Amino acid sequence: MPIRLPAACVLAIVFLPTVLMAQSNNEVNAGVQFDFSLPGARSLALGGAFVAMADDATAAWSNPAGLTLLTQKEAAIEGRIWQFNNLVASRGMAFGPPSGIGFDTVQGVQNAESTDSTVSPAFVSFVLPARRWAVAFYRHQLTNYKATVVSDGPFIRTTDTRQDPQGEIDRAEPFAGDLDLKIADYGAAFAVKVNDAFSVGGTIALYDFSFLSHNNRTRYVPIAAPPIATRPLFTGAGQRFGPPDFSSANTARILTQSGDDQTVGFNVGVLLKQPKWAVGGAFRQGPDFKINSNYVRGAAEPPSGTLVVPDKEVPFAVPDAYAAGFSVRPVDPWVISFEYDRVMYSQLSDNNVEVLGLVEGNPQLGADITNGLRFPDSNQIRLGTEYAQVLGKRTLLYRIGGWYDPDHRLRYEGDLQRLLVLYQPGEDQFHIAPGFGVAFPRGQVDVAVDLSQRVKTVAFSTVFRF
Repeated sequence: MPIRLPAACVLAIVFLPTVLMAQSNNEVNAGVQFDFSLPGARSLALGGAFVAMADDATAAWSNPAGLTLLTQKEAAIEGRIWQFNNLVASRGMAFGPPSGIGFDTVQGVQNAESTDSTVSPAFVSFVLPARRWAVAFYRHQLTNYKATVVSDGPFIRTTDTRQDPQGEIDRAEPFAGDLDLKIADYGAAFAVKVNDAFSVGGTIALYDFSFLSHNNRTRYVPIAAPPIATRPLFTGAGQRFGPPDFSSANTARILTQSGDDQTVGFNVGVLLKQPKWAVGGAFRQGPDFKINSNYVRGAAEPPSGTLVVPDKEVPFAVPDAYAAGFSVRPVDPWVISFEYDRVMYSQLSDNNVEVLGLVEGNPQLGADITNGLRFPDSNQIRLGTEYAQVLGKRTLLYRIGGWYDPDHRLRYEGDLQRLLVLYQPGEDQFHIAPGFGVAFPRGQVDVAVDLSQRVKTVAFSTVFRF
């Protein structure tokens, strides 16, 4: 009888520059999307290519060395709206033809899509500049993510041909899950001019973390694959070849992961600024958190069944990121900016934890799962341009940017068929980000959108100078 592995699903991991991940085999966490883009609508409209510009109050987080470019006290406020389109492996037959019985009629695995939205203040900062140095204080919403997903449980043709010459039919348990994640950081930044052209800066911040996730896995009967002749008898709701039954009475296992944590992190940056060009770089340390994982029996789990799954502590990490870029000003009203980001997603695979009780029953199986789940590092390319049109005391700012985000979805690199179905590589994403701004002698107002297949972001920001 095939070993029961976790039920279906991988959310598509696509967001602005980077992701965090609860490092466990909880399916709901698998595709967590995080907005890790730089603060400010102006930066968003430049495709995130801001590390070599960094010439407003948002530099306190993106590249603190740029704070030395400011000559007046400056405050920035930003709000954002996020829309996440999440995918989950939901229906169909993997690795072979469908049986045509009941719910098993679709060739190939199909994804179900869900949409969730969040709104929050994204960035608030205050900068106090001096002749050779500057100091800033800020509050930054690193991420505000929400997901609600449902998987009907795809079918899987196995390599077991003892009853069925085409391969025995396995099925991932249907499940319904949700996830709510918020991370905010409160920091101070300091920058100093080494000489008239070169500046360095750094930040230190307290990160505040809140995480809550549920995964309700439903039961179907019979658990063991029935003989071929009797399969049409099991096509009702909650049966092996029937539609899923998501009622509370049919919930077999309930996985809850939750945590509230705080930690300290830092960013550092450098900037070489000339009248017609600039070069900048930054390192952003990803903070690490801890969450608790609790797996318990549901109403449909037979009392005689064994469930020995101790509560576990699971690491939750933000990957480190390196950024380097340059900007050029061909003519005074026009600037072009380029940036390369290296995001170390592979760090998220270092400490995977098996939380569904498989390692307690089969240590080798648990090792195969945790060792086989992998994130690839990501090389992101960003490009943006801004054109300024002076109209009296106002300046109109036209911007457009875009960036390439190669797939960095959690994938399984092993021999377990279910996990090959549930944890598959995704698609590379291309973002387009138009924006507009109006600058006044004492301030500036900006708006921008970032559009991709899986994540859409709208940003509004205001800068005050005094």
